[in-house]
Amino acid sequence: MAYYAVALWKQSKIRPKGIQVQVVQPRIRNGLTIVDYQEPELEQWLGVLLRGGERALLQVMTKKPELRVGHYCWWCKARDSCPEYAKTRKNSAAEDFA
Repeated sequence: MAYYAVALWKQSKIRPKGIQVQVVQPRIRNGLTIVDYQEPELEQWLGVLLRGGERALLQVMTKKPELRVGHYCWWCKARDSCPEYAKTRKNSAAEDFA
């Protein structure tokens, strides 16, 4: 949500003091999430997003990217061919059977 708020904040012709972002999830009860971002938070998120983008570009451009296993691997389409994920799963299985 912060990404969309920062994008709107940066692209606006006027500089708003804050942005309100709403997400509607109709399949769940009380499925409305509202977050207000004020200018200091937007500036902070802009820095976080820019640093993350720089790191991502460096990883894409290197011949040997840094691979880290985490909870986010669940959604990764490349996890079945990821050597770091395979190593972690193998170590976990070895611990289970030790």
